Amino acid sequence: MAIFRKVHVDIWRDAFFESLTPEQKFFFIYLLTNSKTTQCGIYEITVRQISFDTGYNEDTVQKLLDFFIKCDKVFYSSTSKEIAIKNWKKYNDSTSPKVKACVFKELKLVKDKVCIQYVNTINTISQEEEDQEEDQDQEGEKRGANELPPPNPPLTTPLSEQPLISVQLVPAQKKNARAEKFIPPTQEEAADFFVKIIGSPKKPGCWPSQKCQEQAGIFFNHYNANGWKQSNGLKLVDWHSAANNWVTRERSGNFTPASAPAAEPAAAVSIRTGAKDEREINYLYERWCEDETKVTVLGLDALQYDYLKRCGRIQFTNEDFAIAAAKAKKYLAEHAVKDSDKEETVQKFKKRFGILHFFAQMKAEGTETIFSDQSKCAVQQ
Repeated sequence: MAIFRKVHVDIWRDAFFESLTPEQKFFFIYLLTNSKTTQCGIYEITVRQISFDTGYNEDTVQKLLDFFIKCDKVFYSSTSKEIAIKNWKKYNDSTSPKVKACVFKELKLVKDKVCIQYVNTINTISQEEEDQEEDQDQEGEKRGANELPPPNPPLTTPLSEQPLISVQLVPAQKKNARAEKFIPPTQEEAADFFVKIIGSPKKPGCWPSQKCQEQAGIFFNHYNANGWKQSNGLKLVDWHSAANNWVTRERSGNFTPASAPAAEPAAAVSIRTGAKDEREINYLYERWCEDETKVTVLGLDALQYDYLKRCGRIQFTNEDFAIAAAKAKKYLAEHAVKDSDKEETVQKFKKRFGILHFFAQMKAEGTETIFSDQSKCAVQQ
């Protein structure tokens, strides 16, 4: 039997996907369609294998992977080398008993159960089910409020196996699941969850209780200060997934080292954030120098401008500010950007175009990289 994967055509109209560079779009499509993918959306693959398939070197693969982890689109287990794709079930779910049996079988083979938790925390209602639900609602209005709706479909799997995937079968429950409001955790709840996912001695590479408490505190302060929003400005849907990704990045060495002093958590946050910002800015600059179309204004973060300004790298004249502001004004006038009339949105786009203007200045000066080992930002010291 042939193996194929479905990619919804609306992906080309998705706001997040539109903001990606051509390189990022190719990599994301690869994650959805490569030969290692499974029916459950969790599969084992190494960075070396991805490098071989795509032709990118391993460093580029890791940077791209980190980008999508940061955007909360995938979860990668550094211990089992497994990838879990967010929203996989939303677009690949099926009512077929054979497909469901295949999913259950694959889930039992997953090595890192955190991947299953990550997949289960998302909205698993497929587009087909949503369309059916809307049709049922319309028919219900025509029949009248006193007539009963069609019966729910029977369960096709044993109850003992149902916790592995969250397939909502009752329309009323699906509505409640979509309407459920996000409730941020307390710091104590975050600490308990960190201990649960990485603090158990039975887990490979487990953390001591003190490190779990420290990282949970840093995690809580970071998202609490940002209003529990992702880096792209969208609000979190599930903080457990964000915590899982946080732990994965920390264990892969992209955050603070394990030996960071416990008595200075604020310094640890500064070091982690600075190093992370510098890697991202260097990566974007390299891609922009290769091909300016690879970096779009929507793919930039206004906070990166703030970081460059804080480091003293951006030193614009009034003319430079005017150029960035004019480009931002023109872009907002020509594109249907949400809340384009709000000052906050205007400032964000001014900063984004400010980054591109800064890149152009650096390229004109022959600069190969923004942050080198000898030019680390002073705010990290």
